[in-house]
Amino acid sequence: MFKKILICALPMILAACSSTSVNWQQDESKETIYQKTNNHTQLVTLYKSQLKRKDSDLVREKLAKSYLALGDTESALLFIAPVVQHTEPTVNSLLIQAQIFAELGQYPAAIASAKRVLDIEPENAQAENQLGTYYGYNYQFDLARRYFERSRAHYYDSVTVNNNLAVLDIAQGHYNQAMKRLLPLYKNGQADEQVMANLTLSMAKEGQYQFVYQVLKEKYSKYQVEQIYRSLQKYHSLDAESRTLSL
Repeated sequence: MFKKILICALPMILAACSSTSVNWQQDESKETIYQKTNNHTQLVTLYKSQLKRKDSDLVREKLAKSYLALGDTESALLFIAPVVQHTEPTVNSLLIQAQIFAELGQYPAAIASAKRVLDIEPENAQAENQLGTYYGYNYQFDLARRYFERSRAHYYDSVTVNNNLAVLDIAQGHYNQAMKRLLPLYKNGQADEQVMANLTLSMAKEGQYQFVYQVLKEKYSKYQVEQIYRSLQKYHSLDAESRTLSL
């Protein structure tokens, strides 16, 4: 009797499993497309539908990151909270929580979350780089430098670290030091938009008009370049608003 029931039920069980498999395959295809197109609105919808079917720490992390990309820090914090409240939270969840707190301007909380990562993985370069950033925002420049240097020693992207260190140089008014730090990146073709912005500012502060002109002449007229150059020269690292813009 039991054998007959099992035989009868088996096709239905297999059909249900097949349907679930198809759903997840479809979700994976959609996820790939949405990620490639940076469609975080659709990613939020996708991840929420997955959570309704089955709660998952990994999906919560993905959902929180998508909300963070959309600037919805409140929702991001809501969905990551259950993951970081585990007895043994994942490193990724703590890094995401740190980013959320930083976006909210709650730097002591961001620092605490990133430090929890180092309790789990003492040489986590991403956490060290985040700590450098958060201490920088908190105007604790010596600690910021220490963590940026640690992240570089643990193989974090050297271009990112050098740019972050240059931001600290600029925040402290050391424009020549920032220029020397960033110029090799420019000459080696490694300078992204952020590096170029910081290098251009440093060059302007050091009176290097020709460099500024060469960098900006394709997008702006000579008159506009001169206006930008004068504005950059007026930048003052000790001004609170300027420091916020720099960091």
